[in-house]
Amino acid sequence: MAADSYDALATVLRELPDRFGAAVFSDRRRVVSVLSDRVPEARREIKVLGSAIDDGVFDALSGARPEQIGLEIDRLAARIETNLGIRSDIALPVVRACAFGLGRGPLPSAYGGVGAGQPMPAAAAQPDGSWVGVSAPVGGMPPGPSSAPIPRYQPDGSWVGVSAPVGAPTGPQYSAPIPPYGAPQQGYAQPGAWPGAPPGAYPGGPVAIPKKGGWVKWVLIGIGAVVGILVILYIIGSQPTPGPTPTPTPKPTPAPTPKPTPGPTPKPPGPQPPSTRTDDPAGPVTTRERESDSGPTKPPSPPAPTAGTYGEETADFGVPAQRTLQSSLGSPTPTALPAGIGKVLSTQALDNELRKGTDFLLVDVLEAPHQRTIIKARYIPYGGRAGNFNDLVQQQLTSELANLTRSRTDYPIVFFCQGPRCWESYNAALRAYEAGYRNLYWYRGGLAAWTAAGLQMQPLSGR
Repeated sequence: MAADSYDALATVLRELPDRFGAAVFSDRRRVVSVLSDRVPEARREIKVLGSAIDDGVFDALSGARPEQIGLEIDRLAARIETNLGIRSDIALPVVRACAFGLGRGPLPSAYGGVGAGQPMPAAAAQPDGSWVGVSAPVGGMPPGPSSAPIPRYQPDGSWVGVSAPVGAPTGPQYSAPIPPYGAPQQGYAQPGAWPGAPPGAYPGGPVAIPKKGGWVKWVLIGIGAVVGILVILYIIGSQPTPGPTPTPTPKPTPAPTPKPTPGPTPKPPGPQPPSTRTDDPAGPVTTRERESDSGPTKPPSPPAPTAGTYGEETADFGVPAQRTLQSSLGSPTPTALPAGIGKVLSTQALDNELRKGTDFLLVDVLEAPHQRTIIKARYIPYGGRAGNFNDLVQQQLTSELANLTRSRTDYPIVFFCQGPRCWESYNAALRAYEAGYRNLYWYRGGLAAWTAAGLQMQPLSGR
Protein backbone atom coordinates (compact mmCIF):
# COMPACT_ATOMS: atom_id res chain seq x y z
CA MET A 1 0.00 0.00 0.00
CA ALA A 2 1.32 3.48 -0.89
CA ALA A 3 2.49 5.76 1.88
CA ASP A 4 -0.07 8.41 0.91
CA SER A 5 -2.87 5.88 1.60
CA TYR A 6 -1.58 5.39 5.15
CA ASP A 7 -1.43 9.20 5.42
CA ALA A 8 -5.09 9.27 4.34
CA LEU A 9 -5.99 6.85 7.15
CA ALA A 10 -3.99 8.94 9.63
CA THR A 11 -5.66 12.18 8.48
CA VAL A 12 -9.16 10.72 8.94
CA LEU A 13 -8.20 9.39 12.40
CA ARG A 14 -7.01 12.89 13.37
CA GLU A 15 -10.45 14.31 12.51
CA LEU A 16 -12.46 11.79 14.55
CA PRO A 17 -11.95 13.25 18.08
CA ASP A 18 -13.23 16.65 16.90
CA ARG A 19 -16.35 15.04 15.40
CA PHE A 20 -17.20 12.34 17.95
CA GLY A 21 -15.26 13.20 21.11
CA ALA A 22 -12.06 11.93 22.74
CA ALA A 23 -13.54 8.48 23.50
CA VAL A 24 -14.16 7.66 19.83
CA PHE A 25 -11.10 5.39 19.59
CA SER A 26 -12.70 2.90 22.00
CA ASP A 27 -15.62 2.48 19.55
CA ARG A 28 -14.24 0.11 16.94
CA ARG A 29 -17.44 -0.06 14.92
CA ARG A 30 -17.66 3.70 14.41
CA VAL A 31 -13.96 4.10 13.57
CA VAL A 32 -14.02 1.27 11.02
CA SER A 33 -17.26 2.56 9.48
CA VAL A 34 -15.91 6.09 8.97
CA LEU A 35 -12.59 4.84 7.55
CA SER A 36 -14.38 2.45 5.14
CA ASP A 37 -16.39 5.38 3.77
CA ARG A 38 -13.44 7.80 3.50
CA VAL A 39 -10.65 5.41 2.41
CA PRO A 40 -12.44 2.45 0.72
CA GLU A 41 -9.31 1.24 -1.06
CA ALA A 42 -7.61 0.42 2.28
CA ARG A 43 -9.91 -2.41 3.37
CA ARG A 44 -7.11 -4.69 4.57
CA GLU A 45 -5.37 -1.94 6.56
CA ILE A 46 -8.69 -0.84 8.11
CA LYS A 47 -9.27 -4.42 9.27
CA VAL A 48 -5.79 -4.44 10.88
CA LEU A 49 -6.55 -1.08 12.52
CA GLY A 50 -9.78 -2.53 13.94
CA SER A 51 -7.80 -5.38 15.49
CA ALA A 52 -5.36 -2.78 16.86
CA ILE A 53 -8.27 -1.05 18.64
CA ASP A 54 -9.26 -4.39 20.25
CA ASP A 55 -5.61 -4.92 21.25
CA GLY A 56 -5.54 -1.59 23.15
CA VAL A 57 -3.14 0.25 20.81
CA PHE A 58 -4.80 3.65 21.31
CA ASP A 59 -4.82 3.24 25.12
CA ALA A 60 -1.16 2.22 25.12
CA LEU A 61 -0.13 5.16 22.90
CA SER A 62 -2.13 7.59 25.04
CA GLY A 63 -0.46 6.35 28.24
CA ALA A 64 3.12 6.28 26.87
CA ARG A 65 5.59 8.89 28.09
CA PRO A 66 6.58 11.49 25.45
CA GLU A 67 10.22 10.38 25.34
CA GLN A 68 9.15 6.73 24.87
CA ILE A 69 6.54 7.15 22.10
CA GLY A 70 8.92 5.88 19.40
CA LEU A 71 9.68 2.71 21.34
CA GLU A 72 5.99 2.21 22.12
CA ILE A 73 5.09 2.44 18.40
CA ASP A 74 7.66 -0.25 17.58
CA ARG A 75 6.54 -2.49 20.45
CA LEU A 76 2.85 -2.29 19.54
CA ALA A 77 3.60 -2.98 15.87
CA ALA A 78 5.63 -6.05 16.85
CA ARG A 79 2.79 -7.26 19.07
CA ILE A 80 0.26 -6.97 16.21
CA GLU A 81 2.70 -8.69 13.85
CA THR A 82 3.15 -11.62 16.25
CA ASN A 83 -0.41 -12.02 17.53
CA LEU A 84 -2.24 -11.54 14.21
CA GLY A 85 0.40 -12.74 11.72
CA ILE A 86 0.44 -9.33 9.99
CA ARG A 87 3.54 -8.31 8.03
CA SER A 88 5.61 -5.59 9.66
CA ASP A 89 5.35 -3.32 6.60
CA ILE A 90 1.59 -3.15 7.29
CA ALA A 91 1.49 -3.31 11.09
CA LEU A 92 4.05 -0.51 11.66
CA PRO A 93 2.44 2.16 9.37
CA VAL A 94 -0.97 1.36 10.87
CA VAL A 95 0.33 2.00 14.42
CA ARG A 96 2.01 5.22 13.20
CA ALA A 97 -1.32 6.31 11.73
CA CYS A 98 -2.91 5.65 15.15
CA ALA A 99 -0.21 7.81 16.80
CA PHE A 100 -0.89 10.65 14.35
CA GLY A 101 -4.62 10.36 15.09
CA LEU A 102 -3.84 10.95 18.79
CA GLY A 103 -1.51 13.86 18.00
CA ARG A 104 1.52 11.89 19.23
CA GLY A 105 3.46 11.46 15.99
CA PRO A 106 3.87 12.67 12.40
CA LEU A 107 2.19 11.28 9.29
CA PRO A 108 3.43 7.79 8.37
CA SER A 109 5.12 9.15 5.22
CA ALA A 110 7.35 11.41 7.36
CA TYR A 111 9.29 8.37 8.57
CA GLY A 112 10.72 7.60 5.14
CA GLY A 113 11.98 11.02 4.12
CA VAL A 114 15.34 11.22 5.92
CA GLY A 115 18.49 11.84 3.93
CA ALA A 116 21.73 9.99 4.38
CA GLY A 117 23.63 11.02 7.44
CA GLN A 118 20.91 13.39 8.65
CA PRO A 119 19.10 12.88 11.95
CA MET A 120 15.43 11.99 11.92
CA PRO A 121 13.36 15.18 12.37
CA ALA A 122 11.30 15.53 15.50
CA ALA A 123 8.29 15.07 13.21
CA ALA A 124 7.00 18.57 13.71
CA ALA A 125 7.13 18.33 17.48
CA GLN A 126 4.35 20.26 19.18
CA PRO A 127 5.18 23.51 21.02
CA ASP A 128 4.09 21.95 24.30
CA GLY A 129 6.40 18.94 23.77
CA SER A 130 3.44 16.56 23.57
CA TRP A 131 5.59 13.86 21.89
CA VAL A 132 9.25 13.25 21.22
CA GLY A 133 10.95 10.74 18.90
CA VAL A 134 9.79 8.56 16.03
CA SER A 135 10.03 4.86 15.25
CA ALA A 136 12.06 3.22 12.49
CA PRO A 137 10.59 2.96 8.92
CA VAL A 138 10.03 -0.45 7.40
CA GLY A 139 12.20 -1.02 4.32
CA GLY A 140 13.26 1.46 1.68
CA MET A 141 14.73 4.05 4.02
CA PRO A 142 17.98 5.71 2.93
CA PRO A 143 20.97 5.12 5.24
CA GLY A 144 20.76 7.21 8.38
CA PRO A 145 20.05 6.99 12.10
CA SER A 146 16.73 5.53 13.17
CA SER A 147 15.13 3.95 16.18
CA ALA A 148 15.68 0.44 17.48
CA PRO A 149 14.61 -2.61 15.41
CA ILE A 150 11.23 -4.14 16.12
CA PRO A 151 11.38 -7.20 18.41
CA ARG A 152 10.91 -10.39 16.42
CA TYR A 153 9.32 -13.73 17.15
CA GLN A 154 11.89 -15.88 18.99
CA PRO A 155 12.37 -19.68 18.56
CA ASP A 156 11.32 -20.35 22.14
CA GLY A 157 7.87 -18.88 21.49
CA SER A 158 8.53 -15.67 23.41
CA TRP A 159 6.81 -12.56 22.06
CA VAL A 160 7.34 -10.17 24.94
CA GLY A 161 10.28 -7.89 24.10
CA VAL A 162 11.61 -4.37 24.13
CA SER A 163 12.04 -1.94 21.26
CA ALA A 164 15.78 -1.49 21.71
CA PRO A 165 18.72 -3.57 23.02
CA VAL A 166 19.54 -2.98 26.68
CA GLY A 167 22.39 -0.54 27.06
CA ALA A 168 22.07 0.99 23.57
CA PRO A 169 23.18 4.67 23.32
CA THR A 170 20.50 7.33 23.35
CA GLY A 171 20.18 10.65 21.59
CA PRO A 172 18.07 13.80 21.93
CA GLN A 173 15.36 12.52 19.60
CA TYR A 174 15.82 8.78 19.39
CA SER A 175 15.36 6.13 22.00
CA ALA A 176 18.05 3.72 20.68
CA PRO A 177 19.89 4.42 17.33
CA ILE A 178 21.10 1.48 15.30
CA PRO A 179 23.31 1.15 12.19
CA PRO A 180 21.87 2.70 8.98
CA TYR A 181 19.24 0.83 7.01
CA GLY A 182 20.68 -0.87 3.94
CA ALA A 183 24.06 -1.54 5.64
CA PRO A 184 24.92 -4.84 7.37
CA GLN A 185 23.86 -4.71 11.01
CA GLN A 186 26.10 -6.58 13.43
CA GLY A 187 24.01 -9.02 15.50
CA TYR A 188 20.90 -8.90 13.26
CA ALA A 189 20.02 -10.89 10.15
CA GLN A 190 19.31 -8.91 6.94
CA PRO A 191 15.94 -9.29 5.13
CA GLY A 192 16.01 -12.40 2.97
CA ALA A 193 19.35 -13.56 4.47
CA TRP A 194 18.23 -16.12 7.00
CA PRO A 195 18.77 -19.66 5.54
CA GLY A 196 18.51 -22.30 8.21
CA ALA A 197 16.36 -20.14 10.50
CA PRO A 198 13.77 -22.07 12.54
CA PRO A 199 10.22 -22.36 11.12
CA GLY A 200 8.14 -19.24 11.82
CA ALA A 201 11.16 -16.99 12.39
CA TYR A 202 11.08 -13.57 10.73
CA PRO A 203 13.95 -11.83 8.90
CA GLY A 204 15.71 -9.43 11.20
CA GLY A 205 15.94 -11.79 14.17
CA PRO A 206 19.11 -12.10 16.28
CA VAL A 207 22.00 -14.08 14.78
CA ALA A 208 25.49 -14.92 15.98
CA ILE A 209 27.97 -12.03 15.83
CA PRO A 210 31.19 -13.02 14.00
CA LYS A 211 34.16 -13.14 16.33
CA LYS A 212 37.19 -10.94 15.67
CA GLY A 213 40.67 -10.59 17.14
CA GLY A 214 41.82 -14.22 17.55
CA TRP A 215 44.89 -13.07 19.48
CA VAL A 216 42.67 -11.99 22.38
CA LYS A 217 41.60 -15.62 22.84
CA TRP A 218 45.18 -16.80 23.19
CA VAL A 219 46.00 -14.01 25.67
CA LEU A 220 43.04 -15.04 27.81
CA ILE A 221 44.08 -18.72 27.61
CA GLY A 222 47.59 -17.79 28.76
CA ILE A 223 46.27 -15.74 31.67
CA GLY A 224 43.98 -18.61 32.67
CA ALA A 225 46.92 -21.08 32.62
CA VAL A 226 49.04 -18.81 34.83
CA VAL A 227 46.19 -18.40 37.31
CA GLY A 228 45.65 -22.17 37.38
CA ILE A 229 49.35 -22.82 38.13
CA LEU A 230 49.32 -20.26 40.95
CA VAL A 231 46.25 -21.89 42.49
CA ILE A 232 47.89 -25.33 42.38
CA LEU A 233 51.09 -23.98 44.00
CA TYR A 234 49.05 -22.30 46.73
CA ILE A 235 47.21 -25.56 47.49
CA ILE A 236 50.48 -27.51 47.63
CA GLY A 237 52.09 -24.90 49.92
CA SER A 238 49.14 -24.88 52.31
CA GLN A 239 49.49 -28.61 53.11
CA PRO A 240 50.88 -29.22 56.68
CA THR A 241 54.52 -30.40 56.91
CA PRO A 242 54.74 -33.95 58.34
CA GLY A 243 56.56 -34.09 61.69
CA PRO A 244 57.86 -36.94 63.88
CA THR A 245 55.34 -39.67 64.54
CA PRO A 246 54.20 -39.49 68.20
CA THR A 247 54.52 -42.59 70.34
CA PRO A 248 51.05 -43.92 71.16
CA THR A 249 50.08 -43.96 74.81
CA PRO A 250 48.79 -47.36 75.95
CA LYS A 251 45.10 -47.22 76.83
CA PRO A 252 43.90 -48.76 80.13
CA THR A 253 41.94 -52.00 79.81
CA PRO A 254 38.24 -51.21 80.36
CA ALA A 255 36.32 -53.12 83.02
CA PRO A 256 33.88 -55.75 81.73
CA THR A 257 30.38 -54.37 81.21
CA PRO A 258 27.52 -56.55 82.56
CA LYS A 259 25.21 -57.84 79.83
CA PRO A 260 21.63 -56.54 79.93
CA THR A 261 18.86 -58.95 80.74
CA PRO A 262 16.97 -59.75 77.52
CA GLY A 263 13.42 -58.43 77.47
CA PRO A 264 10.47 -58.72 75.11
CA THR A 265 11.27 -57.79 71.48
CA PRO A 266 9.32 -54.68 70.38
CA LYS A 267 6.97 -55.19 67.47
CA PRO A 268 7.70 -53.32 64.24
CA PRO A 269 5.38 -50.39 63.56
CA GLY A 270 2.41 -51.11 61.32
CA PRO A 271 1.75 -49.38 58.00
CA GLN A 272 1.07 -45.68 58.29
CA PRO A 273 -2.01 -44.17 56.61
CA PRO A 274 -1.24 -42.08 53.50
CA SER A 275 -0.90 -38.34 54.04
CA THR A 276 -3.78 -36.18 52.90
CA ARG A 277 -1.99 -32.86 53.29
CA THR A 278 -2.11 -30.53 50.26
CA ASP A 279 1.21 -28.82 49.56
CA ASP A 280 -0.10 -25.89 47.55
CA PRO A 281 -3.12 -24.11 49.07
CA ALA A 282 -3.07 -21.40 46.35
CA GLY A 283 -4.73 -23.50 43.62
CA PRO A 284 -8.33 -24.76 43.14
CA VAL A 285 -9.85 -26.38 46.19
CA THR A 286 -10.87 -29.67 44.52
CA THR A 287 -7.83 -32.04 44.18
CA ARG A 288 -7.31 -35.73 43.47
CA GLU A 289 -5.99 -38.02 46.20
CA ARG A 290 -2.29 -38.62 45.82
CA GLU A 291 -0.96 -42.12 45.34
CA SER A 292 0.79 -43.73 48.29
CA ASP A 293 4.50 -44.60 48.20
CA SER A 294 3.66 -48.26 47.51
CA GLY A 295 1.75 -47.40 44.29
CA PRO A 296 3.15 -47.39 40.74
CA THR A 297 5.86 -44.82 39.98
CA LYS A 298 4.72 -41.90 37.80
CA PRO A 299 6.85 -40.81 34.82
CA PRO A 300 9.01 -37.77 35.64
CA SER A 301 7.40 -34.38 34.91
CA PRO A 302 9.25 -31.56 33.12
CA PRO A 303 11.09 -29.22 35.51
CA ALA A 304 8.90 -26.63 37.20
CA PRO A 305 9.63 -22.94 36.49
CA THR A 306 11.46 -20.82 39.02
CA ALA A 307 9.03 -19.31 41.50
CA GLY A 308 8.13 -15.71 40.72
CA THR A 309 5.95 -13.59 38.47
CA TYR A 310 6.00 -13.37 34.70
CA GLY A 311 5.14 -10.54 32.33
CA GLU A 312 2.73 -8.04 33.88
CA GLU A 313 0.59 -10.57 35.78
CA THR A 314 0.90 -8.61 39.07
CA ALA A 315 0.96 -5.09 37.57
CA ASP A 316 -1.47 -2.69 39.29
CA PHE A 317 -2.96 -0.23 36.80
CA GLY A 318 -5.17 1.41 39.43
CA VAL A 319 -8.39 -0.02 37.89
CA PRO A 320 -11.05 -0.95 40.49
CA ALA A 321 -12.87 -4.30 40.37
CA GLN A 322 -16.02 -4.24 38.18
CA ARG A 323 -19.27 -6.21 38.38
CA THR A 324 -20.49 -5.21 34.89
CA LEU A 325 -19.31 -6.54 31.53
CA GLN A 326 -16.66 -4.29 29.94
CA SER A 327 -16.61 -3.36 26.23
CA SER A 328 -13.06 -1.93 26.10
CA LEU A 329 -11.57 -5.42 25.84
CA GLY A 330 -7.96 -4.38 25.16
CA SER A 331 -7.47 -2.01 28.12
CA PRO A 332 -5.78 -2.55 31.54
CA THR A 333 -7.66 -4.71 34.05
CA PRO A 334 -8.04 -4.73 37.87
CA THR A 335 -5.80 -6.91 40.01
CA ALA A 336 -8.71 -8.99 41.38
CA LEU A 337 -12.29 -10.12 40.73
CA PRO A 338 -15.10 -8.53 42.77
CA ALA A 339 -15.42 -9.95 46.29
CA GLY A 340 -17.20 -13.28 46.42
CA ILE A 341 -17.03 -14.03 42.69
CA GLY A 342 -13.65 -15.78 42.36
CA LYS A 343 -9.92 -15.78 42.99
CA VAL A 344 -6.89 -14.74 40.93
CA LEU A 345 -4.52 -17.58 39.96
CA SER A 346 -0.78 -17.00 39.38
CA THR A 347 1.37 -18.69 36.73
CA GLN A 348 3.16 -20.75 39.40
CA ALA A 349 -0.10 -21.90 41.02
CA LEU A 350 -1.71 -22.89 37.69
CA ASP A 351 1.39 -24.85 36.64
CA ASN A 352 1.43 -26.65 40.01
CA GLU A 353 -2.21 -27.73 39.62
CA LEU A 354 -1.60 -29.02 36.08
CA ARG A 355 1.42 -31.03 37.27
CA LYS A 356 -0.54 -32.52 40.19
CA GLY A 357 -3.36 -33.62 37.86
CA THR A 358 -6.02 -31.49 39.55
CA ASP A 359 -9.47 -32.03 38.04
CA PHE A 360 -10.65 -28.61 36.76
CA LEU A 361 -11.80 -26.92 33.54
CA LEU A 362 -9.28 -24.55 31.88
CA VAL A 363 -10.94 -22.21 29.33
CA ASP A 364 -9.30 -19.97 26.70
CA VAL A 365 -11.67 -17.09 25.75
CA LEU A 366 -9.28 -14.95 23.63
CA GLU A 367 -11.30 -14.25 20.47
CA ALA A 368 -8.41 -12.62 18.55
CA PRO A 369 -6.60 -15.06 16.19
CA HIS A 370 -3.80 -17.03 17.86
CA GLN A 371 -2.11 -20.31 16.97
CA ARG A 372 -1.28 -21.90 20.36
CA THR A 373 -2.79 -22.04 23.83
CA ILE A 374 -2.05 -23.47 27.29
CA ILE A 375 -1.88 -27.26 27.51
CA LYS A 376 -5.26 -28.96 28.27
CA ALA A 377 -7.24 -25.71 27.66
CA ARG A 378 -10.70 -25.71 26.03
CA TYR A 379 -11.44 -22.90 23.54
CA ILE A 380 -14.65 -20.87 23.91
CA PRO A 381 -13.87 -17.72 21.85
CA TYR A 382 -17.19 -15.96 22.45
CA GLY A 383 -17.20 -16.44 26.24
CA GLY A 384 -15.70 -13.03 27.14
CA ARG A 385 -17.69 -10.76 24.84
CA ALA A 386 -19.28 -7.56 26.10
CA GLY A 387 -23.05 -7.21 26.39
CA ASN A 388 -25.41 -8.05 29.22
CA PHE A 389 -26.37 -11.08 31.28
CA ASN A 390 -29.60 -11.61 29.33
CA ASP A 391 -28.13 -11.76 25.81
CA LEU A 392 -27.58 -14.72 23.48
CA VAL A 393 -23.90 -14.99 24.50
CA GLN A 394 -24.95 -15.62 28.12
CA GLN A 395 -27.35 -18.38 27.04
CA GLN A 396 -24.75 -20.09 24.83
CA LEU A 397 -22.01 -19.93 27.50
CA THR A 398 -24.35 -21.28 30.20
CA SER A 399 -25.27 -24.22 27.98
CA GLU A 400 -21.67 -25.05 27.01
CA LEU A 401 -20.37 -24.84 30.62
CA ALA A 402 -23.18 -27.12 31.78
CA ASN A 403 -22.15 -29.66 29.14
CA LEU A 404 -18.42 -29.48 30.06
CA THR A 405 -18.98 -29.65 33.84
CA ARG A 406 -21.91 -32.10 33.74
CA SER A 407 -24.06 -29.36 35.33
CA ARG A 408 -21.90 -29.25 38.50
CA THR A 409 -21.93 -25.64 39.69
CA ASP A 410 -19.14 -26.40 42.21
CA TYR A 411 -16.78 -27.63 39.46
CA PRO A 412 -13.59 -25.47 39.43
CA ILE A 413 -13.25 -23.36 36.25
CA VAL A 414 -10.21 -21.23 35.28
CA PHE A 415 -10.60 -18.52 32.60
CA PHE A 416 -7.74 -16.78 30.75
CA CYS A 417 -7.11 -14.68 27.62
CA GLN A 418 -4.13 -12.59 26.38
CA GLY A 419 -2.97 -11.08 29.69
CA PRO A 420 -3.47 -8.23 32.20
CA ARG A 421 -4.58 -5.90 29.38
CA CYS A 422 -7.43 -8.17 28.24
CA TRP A 423 -10.95 -8.06 29.75
CA GLU A 424 -12.33 -11.15 27.96
CA SER A 425 -11.42 -13.65 30.72
CA TYR A 426 -12.67 -11.15 33.35
CA ASN A 427 -16.02 -10.89 31.50
CA ALA A 428 -16.19 -14.69 31.20
CA ALA A 429 -15.77 -15.10 34.97
CA LEU A 430 -18.61 -12.61 35.59
CA ARG A 431 -20.84 -14.46 33.12
CA ALA A 432 -20.05 -17.85 34.72
CA TYR A 433 -20.89 -16.46 38.17
CA GLU A 434 -24.19 -15.14 36.79
CA ALA A 435 -24.84 -18.67 35.41
CA GLY A 436 -24.56 -20.06 38.98
CA TYR A 437 -20.94 -21.30 39.17
CA ARG A 438 -19.27 -20.68 42.54
CA ASN A 439 -15.77 -22.16 42.19
CA LEU A 440 -14.22 -19.69 39.72
CA TYR A 441 -10.62 -18.63 39.08
CA TRP A 442 -9.13 -15.93 36.85
CA TYR A 443 -5.62 -16.51 35.42
CA ARG A 444 -4.80 -12.81 34.92
CA GLY A 445 -1.32 -13.40 33.42
CA GLY A 446 -2.85 -15.29 30.48
CA LEU A 447 -0.95 -16.32 27.35
CA ALA A 448 1.60 -13.51 27.81
CA ALA A 449 2.80 -14.69 31.26
CA TRP A 450 2.57 -18.39 30.37
CA THR A 451 4.75 -17.84 27.26
CA ALA A 452 7.23 -15.71 29.23
CA ALA A 453 7.60 -18.56 31.74
CA GLY A 454 8.40 -20.99 28.89
CA LEU A 455 5.71 -23.48 29.95
CA GLN A 456 4.08 -26.20 27.84
CA MET A 457 1.53 -25.21 25.17
CA GLN A 458 -0.55 -26.96 22.52
CA PRO A 459 -1.97 -26.01 19.08
CA LEU A 460 -5.29 -24.20 19.27
CA SER A 461 -7.97 -26.68 18.27
CA GLY A 462 -10.68 -25.52 15.86
CA ARG A 463 -14.30 -25.31 16.86
